[in-house]
Amino acid sequence: MALTPEDVVTKEFGRPKSFGRSGYDEGQVDDFLDDIVVELRRLNAENEKLSGQLEDCRRGKGLTGRETTGEQTKEQPKTGAAAVPGLTPVPAGGSAAAKADDGELKASQQKLATLKAELARTEEATRVAKDSQRQAEEKLAAIKAEIDKAQAAQREANAAEREAQTRLADARSKAEAAEKAQPAAAPQQPATAPAPVAGQAAPVAGQSPAAGQAEGVGSGATAAAAGAAGGAGAAGVIALAQKLHDEHVADGQKTKDRLVGEGESYRDRVVGEANTKRDELIKAGQTKHDELVKAGQTKHDELVRTGQQQHDKLVKDGTDKSQTMLRDAESQKTTILGQLNTERDRLTGDIEGLRGFERDYRGKLKAFLDDQRKFLDTTIDGGDPKSTAGSSAS
Repeated sequence: MALTPEDVVTKEFGRPKSFGRSGYDEGQVDDFLDDIVVELRRLNAENEKLSGQLEDCRRGKGLTGRETTGEQTKEQPKTGAAAVPGLTPVPAGGSAAAKADDGELKASQQKLATLKAELARTEEATRVAKDSQRQAEEKLAAIKAEIDKAQAAQREANAAEREAQTRLADARSKAEAAEKAQPAAAPQQPATAPAPVAGQAAPVAGQSPAAGQAEGVGSGATAAAAGAAGGAGAAGVIALAQKLHDEHVADGQKTKDRLVGEGESYRDRVVGEANTKRDELIKAGQTKHDELVKAGQTKHDELVRTGQQQHDKLVKDGTDKSQTMLRDAESQKTTILGQLNTERDRLTGDIEGLRGFERDYRGKLKAFLDDQRKFLDTTIDGGDPKSTAGSSAS
C-alpha cells in the first residue's frame, strides 16, 4: 500500500502494554518503519525501472547519453538509491532510532531491577524487625510464665497458710476439749478422798467420839487440801495448753505473715521486672518499628519520585524523538517526492523529445524513401535519371 504525507503526519502509536515502560509501542513503530521501508524500496525500484527503460530506448536509437547544445556532455542521471542524496538503504531489522529506544528501555529495566533490589532489602529489614518483635514477645511470654510461677508459689503459700490455720483450729478444738474435760474430772477427787478415812476409822475401836470427830475433821481438811492441789494442777495444764496454743497461733501467724510477705515481695519484684522488661521491649520495638516504617516510607517516596521523574523523562524523550523522526521522515519524504517528481518531469521531457525526434526521423526517412522510390520509378520508365533527380531535388 502506497504511503502519502498525510499518512505519515496522522500516524498515531499506542502506548506500551507492559508496566513501567514509556514511549510508544515498539511493535507499532517497527511495523510503520517497515511500511516506510517497503514504500522507499518500491519507489527506488520504480525509479530504476524507468531509468532502465530510458537507457534501453537510448541504446535502441544509437545514443550513448544525453546530447546537449554545447560541447560538454552532462553526466547521466543516477538511478536507484544513488539518485536521492543522503538516502541510504534501510535494513529490514529496524532503524538506529529503534535500537536507541531499545538501549534506553534496557537502561530503564536495569534501574527498575535496582529499585526492586532496594525494595527487597527494605522488606528484609522489615522482616528482621518483625523477628525482633517476635523475640520480644517470646521474652514477654517467658516473663509471664515466671509471673505465673510466682502466683503458683503464692497459691502454695496460701495453701500452707490455710493448713496452718487448720492445724491451729485443731489445736484450739483440742484445748477446748481439754478445758471441758478438766471441770468434769475435778469433782470426782473429793469423793474418793473420804474412803480411806472411813477405812482408817474402822480398826480404831478405843478412840472416843470426839477424837474420831476431830480426826474426821483433820481428814476432811487433808482431803480439801488435796482437792485444792488437784484444782491447781488442772489450771496449770489449762494454762500450759493455752500457752502452747498461743505459741502455735503466734508461730502460725508469723509463718503466715512471712510466707505472705515473701510471696507478695516475690510477686511484686517479678511483676515489676516483667512490667519494666515489657515496657522496654515495647518501647524498643515501637522505636524500631517507627524507624523502619519511616525509612521504608522515605525510600518508597524516593523510589516513586525517581520512577516518576524517569517516566516523565522517558516519555518526553520518546515524544521529542518521535516528533523529530516524524519531521525528518516528512522532510525526507517531501524531498524524495520532489526529486522523484523532478526526475519524472525530466524523463517525461526526454521521452517527448525522443518521440519528436522519432517523428522527424520517420518523416525524413519517409520522404527519402519516397524520393528514392520516385527515382527508381523514373529510371525504370527510361527517363533521364539526372533530370528526374534534378526535378525531384527542385
